[in-house]
Amino acid sequence: MSGFVYNFLITDIKHLERKHHILAGIIIPLIAFGNMVMMVLVSNKLIEKSILKTSSHNPWVIGVVFVIVFILPAVIDKVRVSIQSNRKAVLVR
Repeated sequence: MSGFVYNFLITDIKHLERKHHILAGIIIPLIAFGNMVMMVLVSNKLIEKSILKTSSHNPWVIGVVFVIVFILPAVIDKVRVSIQSNRKAVLVR
């Protein structure tokens, strides 16, 4: 859900220049990746210090999966817009 909200905010802000959209498309997923890795590292430390019988998780795999799912709505939207514009171009001919 956060990926859809992120995509909506980035595409809905029309007064930003293209370079700002590209910068936001790079920096925000990097921050999300770092945030997810830190959360997993902290939760792994809590698991180690507690009496829980849960195994530790790989923070890098979880971070990569989170970023992929985070940016997936933006990629889907770009593909959808590209297909729609190609259909319109074919119909105009």
